[in-house]
Amino acid sequence: MSLLGWVGTLAACCTTFAFVPQIVKIRRQGGDDLSYAMLSFYLTGILLWLAYGLLLHAAAVIWANAATAFLVGVAIVLKATHPSRAARKRAALQAVTEAAVAEAAEIAAASDTAPSSKFAAPRASSSQEVSLSAAAQPVLTAPAVIASSSVPLTDLARES
Repeated sequence: MSLLGWVGTLAACCTTFAFVPQIVKIRRQGGDDLSYAMLSFYLTGILLWLAYGLLLHAAAVIWANAATAFLVGVAIVLKATHPSRAARKRAALQAVTEAAVAEAAEIAAASDTAPSSKFAAPRASSSQEVSLSAAAQPVLTAPAVIASSSVPLTDLARES
């Protein structure tokens, strides 16, 4: 093969396979950053080069542009069928949120009908009043007292 043939073949390989990383990126991340207009113009140019190669009977031009036209077609199909990474994350978040809401609704419905013995607090009868004794009140306010106190926690533990 002559030098001209080698240069043409190398150029055909470079321009054809240069589009492969773009297809991989579209598969992984979606094709939001590619416009259909750019892909359409690019495909039109490739098809015109293919026609030119067919008219000249130039095998290197024909196979390179046929392969590139195929790759651009794959990119267009992937762009149309593969959502972007952000869209997939939004869809996954929405699915998780809907599942959590449904589970919370089931729990709420179950607790309204029959309280779970594992988590239900004992209910006071009509003769029993639920009130906090004087001894229980400091326990409820202990975090506020501890936060505002300058006494070390170890000293508070010894006092009780």
